[in-house]
Amino acid sequence: MSLIGQENENKPNLMENAIEEVKLKNRRNANKANAERMSEVIKRRKTAFKKRRREGQFITPERLLKDNQNRLSDRKRFKRQEKRINYSFIPVDKSDGLLLVFRLNVSHQVFKETNKILAKYKLSQPLSAVFIRKTPEVMRDLILVEPFVAWGTPSATLIQELLTKHAFTMVDNKRVPISDNAMVEDHLGASDVICIADMVKEIQTLGPAFNDVIKFLAPFMLASHLSEMEVRVLHNNKAESGDQGEKINDIIRKML
Repeated sequence: MSLIGQENENKPNLMENAIEEVKLKNRRNANKANAERMSEVIKRRKTAFKKRRREGQFITPERLLKDNQNRLSDRKRFKRQEKRINYSFIPVDKSDGLLLVFRLNVSHQVFKETNKILAKYKLSQPLSAVFIRKTPEVMRDLILVEPFVAWGTPSATLIQELLTKHAFTMVDNKRVPISDNAMVEDHLGASDVICIADMVKEIQTLGPAFNDVIKFLAPFMLASHLSEMEVRVLHNNKAESGDQGEKINDIIRKML
């Protein structure tokens, strides 16, 4: 091939690279703004937690009784669901697919086995969301913690939006925005995932590097669309629990 031919062949690649750089710059700016917003959210949550902890130093007998009642109630619910699943009274979906699972803003005391399942899927924090590959084991776990989570099938548009604008990873136990392809390549290059677009593809298609991408991602932290007073009055964000199908896309978008 002549040098002129090679030069013409390289022009589209140069244009694609330039477009990609512009997109990355926009993502970095969006991620920076999102990181600042989430930093404020986390700061407010820490302040509220410290306040509750100070108040908790003087826990009333009524509060202790209520917490214990909540744990016992959730234990009965958990055991009842477990039996219904074991005796096939509740069918477990055995199909394959992608789920987006969202932890509802329900903060009362729960049974220890409920907490274990939530922690297993990185859903210990209320208003967090994660992508999970659907399996019979996953569906069984979700049924057992159904009052505290909602799940459904994410659209390709929502997957891309979450990955390009709201994706974080954990570095030294701190949430760090995934702001450029170099960071992706450093952590996932061995799995042939070298850019954010590759991460999107792996999640959308449940590709061979899906588990590596999910492990790299920190849970998405969302913001309740209700005020603090509304949360106190309503006790939760009023999002329905359980399988929401495609409605999960609208639920999540309201909190981005």
